[in-house]
Amino acid sequence: MTFYHYLLFIATLAVLRPFTVFLHEMGHAIPTLLYTKEGVTIYIGSYGDPKKSLHFRLGRLEVFFKYNPLLWDSGLCVREQIDIPINRGIIIILMGPLNSLIIGAFCLYIGLFGSNSDSITFITMMIAISSLLDFYHNIVPNHEPITLYSGQQVHNDGQQLKLLFKYRNLPEEYDKCVEYYNNKEFEKSGNLFEKIIKSGIKRDFVYRLAISSYLQIKEYDKANEINKEFIKKYKKRFSSIDFFNNGLIKSHKGNIDGSILDYTESLKLDANNIYSLNNRGYAYNLLGRYEEAIKDFNNAIELEKKFAYALNNRGLSKIKLGDMEKGLVDIKKSLELDDKNSYCYMNLGIYYFDIGEYNKALENFNIAFKLDKDTYLLLDHIKKTKQKLNI
Repeated sequence: MTFYHYLLFIATLAVLRPFTVFLHEMGHAIPTLLYTKEGVTIYIGSYGDPKKSLHFRLGRLEVFFKYNPLLWDSGLCVREQIDIPINRGIIIILMGPLNSLIIGAFCLYIGLFGSNSDSITFITMMIAISSLLDFYHNIVPNHEPITLYSGQQVHNDGQQLKLLFKYRNLPEEYDKCVEYYNNKEFEKSGNLFEKIIKSGIKRDFVYRLAISSYLQIKEYDKANEINKEFIKKYKKRFSSIDFFNNGLIKSHKGNIDGSILDYTESLKLDANNIYSLNNRGYAYNLLGRYEEAIKDFNNAIELEKKFAYALNNRGLSKIKLGDMEKGLVDIKKSLELDDKNSYCYMNLGIYYFDIGEYNKALENFNIAFKLDKDTYLLLDHIKKTKQKLNI
């Protein structure tokens, strides 16, 4: 083979790589779209980096295609709905390598037996080589994790399949738990996940779902009880979300300094975790560290422009620093995005309290109370305002 042929071989393979990588990721995306009702995102040329990419959307499917062809050897499919039954998870993961294998085998057959055209033979053989490389690279379990753009780590398809097959021996109740969780019946899912744990099945993901279920319905004592056991068994495997949940529990137990430490650990693992940024900023607000809080809220809003919680919390920081009008602008913008947020009305009440308009302050505190009577420190604000009004 001449140098020209080597060059042609490499160039053709490079051009076809994004095509076969895309088909592999579509193997994951199609069953995900069928099995879930939420969005699916494909990244070609990165492990989750949306920057400097061709971007398009087809319904619930969103695709980011890196401009740089030197990066086209990698891809990632991300589903918004994380918690699905194990058997469906196996199908979703398996369909990526299986799609590559089917395409590779078909093109190999065409290249060897199905065409009299040298050009068609050459192209189909290149597609076959690229697809079969995708299949081999993904189906063989690899214990070394892949670090995503967010800082999170995942395993390749083969390793994920290995773990999921290991977990197939979970009781029948598990699928019911997941169904409850996805339907937002969190009290039912929490109770059933807790029952599974007490039966002796102490898997990390079962703990996570039990804790999340109880946090969703603000059962912080139950979440804390399960979380303590989870920490003893799996602290070394904690993800960004695990540290976030730990910080959330601590904050509601009054351990604000401890919650900040956990949110910081969460952000070390995923610097783009907007919830950890918002909650750490909120904790800084509680401690009067408003400049630090604003930095976290700014970072969260930069990542998610319409993040109502971060906007109203930043508004409170600005108010406490004396920048009343800009703080009010943030809170009003937050209300436009989410008028059911009790913390937003509470912060608006604090604004009116600080400028001496106590009737308006109480009016907003009462709205917050109707939305969520358990809003942190709300009752204290109501008591202080009534004292000012002598009622």
